Amino acid sequence: MRYATLDQFLKASPKALSKGPIAMILAEDLVEIDSTIRHHLALGFAKMILLAPASYQAPPVLADQIVQIDHDFGQDNATQRAVNAINDAFHKLGTCDPRGNQLRTRKDGQRPK
Repeated sequence: MRYATLDQFLKASPKALSKGPIAMILAEDLVEIDSTIRHHLALGFAKMILLAPASYQAPPVLADQIVQIDHDFGQDNATQRAVNAINDAFHKLGTCDPRGNQLRTRKDGQRPK
């Protein structure tokens, strides 16, 4: 799945990514993006959010395994704003605590208090 903007991703309901672990890759340039994605897949991350320049085109074998968000890192505080926005979205879903740590679910399906 690919989104033209971070806002478009956030409005499209990131609920599909509510279970982790989730890797978030911030690619400020086009160097070694494919190998970074493959590395994280090999580590066991089943879900990945990739923020990258709009000019990046993931190979089909990788594109099916990531959520790509076109992002302009040239703006002031672009990295910080993106990470905070995604963290806030997952916090609102109840999947993370305010610091971004993923909440675990007990065997009975309830979240720990």
